[in-house]
Amino acid sequence: MLYLADILATGYEVGVLNGRVQPGDTVAVVGAGPIGLATIVGARLFSPAAIVAVDPAESRRDWASAFGATAVATPEEARGVVAGLTDGLGADVAVEAVGIPETFEQCTELIWPGGRVANVDLRAGRRDQRAQGAHDDPGVDAGRR
Repeated sequence: MLYLADILATGYEVGVLNGRVQPGDTVAVVGAGPIGLATIVGARLFSPAAIVAVDPAESRRDWASAFGATAVATPEEARGVVAGLTDGLGADVAVEAVGIPETFEQCTELIWPGGRVANVDLRAGRRDQRAQGAHDDPGVDAGRR
């Protein structure tokens, strides 16, 4: 059960615990793939007021709802959905579960000024460097997640 030992632990420890999710928080999870879904499941243990799953794929947003997200949004809708849930203040926690600079930037835009961002995919910088030809580490798999 690699999924339980790897994906679930990553979503919980790196997303939920590093994001310091607390009761009553509004949590935005950017990326509703396996890590994002694990983050949603883990965040529910802390009784947040809302969990917003952000993903461009409708099927992933549907799965996020099934796993416990209280709201879903496309990347274009995310800011408005979070603002509507927080009276315009922003999320308390945003978890980046995709691994590209654009989604990390979106996380910084979704939180209120004192909010927290947990970056689950630590390979994002290495992936960009390799794509630009600046990094030739065979241990880095730039094509798979």
